[in-house]
Amino acid sequence: MQDGASSAYGYQTASPPSYWVNVAKTMASKFPGSTPGGIWLVGETDGDPATGILLYMPSTGSYPNIRFQSRDIAEPYLTAFDAAGIKVILQVEPMNANVNTLIEIVMNRYKDHPSVIGFGIDNEWYKTCAEGCKATAADVISWNNKLHSINPDYILMIKHFDESKLPTGIPADVLVICDDEQNGNLNTLVSEHVSMENQYPNNPYGAQIGYPSDKGIWGNMADPAKQVGLAVQTAIGRPISVFWVDFSITTVFPPSQYN
Repeated sequence: MQDGASSAYGYQTASPPSYWVNVAKTMASKFPGSTPGGIWLVGETDGDPATGILLYMPSTGSYPNIRFQSRDIAEPYLTAFDAAGIKVILQVEPMNANVNTLIEIVMNRYKDHPSVIGFGIDNEWYKTCAEGCKATAADVISWNNKLHSINPDYILMIKHFDESKLPTGIPADVLVICDDEQNGNLNTLVSEHVSMENQYPNNPYGAQIGYPSDKGIWGNMADPAKQVGLAVQTAIGRPISVFWVDFSITTVFPPSQYN
C-alpha cells in the first residue's frame, strides 16, 4: 500500500478527490507490485481531554467523549476511491473516547465502501498522557477482535514514532506504522524505522515519511517519495507500506499536476 497520510488539519479536504486518486496511483507506480491507498483521518482530538474526539460525520447517537459535526467529510472522497480502486484505512485520534465504540461507529458507517479496508489508531493521541498513553496488548487484541466482528478482513493499524509506546505480544495481522520525524539525516531516519520494525518482525509494517521537519533530508532529492521509501524498505529487508504525509504533499505532488 502506498500513498499519503491525510488529515483534516493538514491537507485532506483542500483538494478534490481526483487529487488523492492521482497521487495514490503515482505513488504506487514508484513501488512495483504495490496497491494504491492511504490513511484517511475521520476524527481528531478536539483539544479538550475531557471530551475527547471530534468525528467528521453527523451524530449517530450520544457517546462519552465523542462529538460529531453536521457534515460528513469523508463520504465524497470514499465514493471516488471506490470507483478508482484506491484502498484506505480510516484513522482516529481517540483521546479518552472508547476505541471499540469508535470502531463500531466509524466502520459501520462506512463498511459499504469497498475502498475501506481497515481502522487505525494514532497512538500519540491515545488517552491523555504526554505523546499518548501506552496501549496494552490486551487493548490491541480487543480492538482487533472488535474490528473483525464487523469484517474479518479488515486491518487494524496502530501508529507511533516511539516503539516504547506500543505493546508487544499483539496479533500478527496488525499493521504497525512509524511516523518518526525531526531526523538529522537519512541514516537516522532509516534507523528509527528499523528500530520500530525490529519490535514487530512478524507484523505488516508501514513508514509514514515526508514531514516538513525532515525537508533537509528529502528536499533536494529528485524523487523524494521513492528514494526515502526505498531506503527504509531496503534497510528493513522486506516489503513495507510507504505513506507520504499530507503536511508536505503538495510540495512533492503539486496540485497543478495532480488535480
